[in-house]
Amino acid sequence: NNPLLIGEAGVGKTAIVRGLAEKIACGAVPPELSHKRIFALDMGLLVAGTTFRGEFEARLKDVIEEAKDTEVILFIDEIHTIVGAGSASGSLDAANILKPALSEGALRVIAATTPNEYRKSIEKDPALARRFHPISIREESEDASFLLIERAKTAYEAHHHVIISSDAARAAISYSQKYQPHKRLPDKALDLLDETASRLRMRHPSSAKAAIASFETELREFKDKKEDAIYRAHYDAALKIRGNERAFSEQWQTAHPHGVALDAPIVIEPRHVRETIADILDIDILDTDAPMPDFADMLAHSIVGQEEAIRAVTAVVTRARAGLISPHRPIGSFLFLGPSGVGKTHTAKILADALFGKRPSYHALTNFIRVDMSEFSEPHSISRLIGAPPGYVGHEEGGYLTEKIKHNPYSLILFDEIEKAHPQIFNIFLQILDEGILTSALSEHVSFKNTVIIMTSNIGTEEFNKHAMGFTENTGEPAQVKAAYATIKKNVLTALKDVMRPELLNRIDSILTFMPLDAVALRTITQKHIDSLTEKLSTEKNIALSVDPRVIDFIIAKSQSAAEGARLITRTIAEYIEFPIAARITSRTEKPCTRIKITIKKNAVSIEAK
Repeated sequence: NNPLLIGEAGVGKTAIVRGLAEKIACGAVPPELSHKRIFALDMGLLVAGTTFRGEFEARLKDVIEEAKDTEVILFIDEIHTIVGAGSASGSLDAANILKPALSEGALRVIAATTPNEYRKSIEKDPALARRFHPISIREESEDASFLLIERAKTAYEAHHHVIISSDAARAAISYSQKYQPHKRLPDKALDLLDETASRLRMRHPSSAKAAIASFETELREFKDKKEDAIYRAHYDAALKIRGNERAFSEQWQTAHPHGVALDAPIVIEPRHVRETIADILDIDILDTDAPMPDFADMLAHSIVGQEEAIRAVTAVVTRARAGLISPHRPIGSFLFLGPSGVGKTHTAKILADALFGKRPSYHALTNFIRVDMSEFSEPHSISRLIGAPPGYVGHEEGGYLTEKIKHNPYSLILFDEIEKAHPQIFNIFLQILDEGILTSALSEHVSFKNTVIIMTSNIGTEEFNKHAMGFTENTGEPAQVKAAYATIKKNVLTALKDVMRPELLNRIDSILTFMPLDAVALRTITQKHIDSLTEKLSTEKNIALSVDPRVIDFIIAKSQSAAEGARLITRTIAEYIEFPIAARITSRTEKPCTRIKITIKKNAVSIEAK
């Protein structure tokens, strides 16, 4: 039977056929193959230009007759395209035309396709499938890919005029394996090296090529002027231009008797590969040889009043930056418990920023993916995450979650209000948290090994609100506060077990309980908002803002709500400070001001502008 190479894109199916052709050319094959010639059959070119019925069939028949009983081997890449190719009303497609020739054994064919296309197109036609012998082509290992790259890099070096070091080749394999799990070796590593070489060459253009380009431009100008003079019948001028052209060429030859010396080739190092993959994926990849920043201080500056969360998040960031995370599971998985407005979502955004080096946004589909689980309260809503099953509308489109991770494999995923999802939705979390893989409705294995999974829940809100007064008043001793925290955490975890199954809870790396914000935390958050507003007015409006300390006490007094947390501070500042300032700035009756002072007068916020 004719061999049919089946493998994912990039594993090297076409390279195998090219390798066979090279071995035939070198004579490194058995005598039966020594005189064979391999021709690639382009089905698109055969179909192109066929206007009348029977024209395509005649072309394909001619090809078959030419290749029959000769030393020719036809290579048909993307063999699934022959099914339906050239077919029209009352005519045959390419597959049905090839079947008789294949069954006779006089036509030798090597074909290639992907597993999905084989199942969809070839396997459904038993008469066609039996004419081929399927050969599974698996992805090469990292060591085998390195050897292949070492052999193939010569062509890339000559094309880009660079030198690809062995360390860069291994770095390309390592980075592509980690950050591009949806692609296959060795193709993805070669693509990464090719992209790196192109970027370096554009960044450091060759002076020799620039000199040659300048010389060719001058010659074209002489030629254009000479032809214009001849066209206008100015023959004396044309002779003069020709003389100048010859003098310029002789001057160039004298200056470069041995040609233009090429620049020294650029050596590609691992850091160049790292910069390229970081630009492609739009993430920050830390140099493991560089000193690590103190993430604990950075997180403590951004997350207020949640020491346990800071410790747990810092541990994940440190392990990820040091490369000590498990390669078979997500980077980290958390369950954030606590009342609304205590910083659960804010902590997730800070962690995404620390790990991926970009400021995430709810509206920008970057490396921060937010999934509102209240939208998945029905058992059938799981199809929105992983895709609709075969036979249902939207099956070919894929699911929201699997498509996002497939195109943004290095992301933080926030599953907000997990307790509102249907219990059947929890089954997909078992697969993600255990193996770092989720199988979509299209039978694709989507990798979650480069993601951080964060689930938030408001389970036990009543328990938090019951003890919130003791935290906000800040009257208890540290030992009493610690004991109250332990009691709350124990009761909340007990309530959690009534909602989520033990096998899911056991797979989560860390379950964190966010406590209600005390008076110190509220003051710190309020001061941060005021400082941010002061800086914004100074830089954008050239207005100096001063705030009386009593104003902060006023804001805190208006913002103490266990049910709303820090969100109420934002609304209170907007109502009592930002809106009056905005009204003063945009007023048409008042003169422009450069200083604004906010104080408390008669138990109300007063604004003085100068």
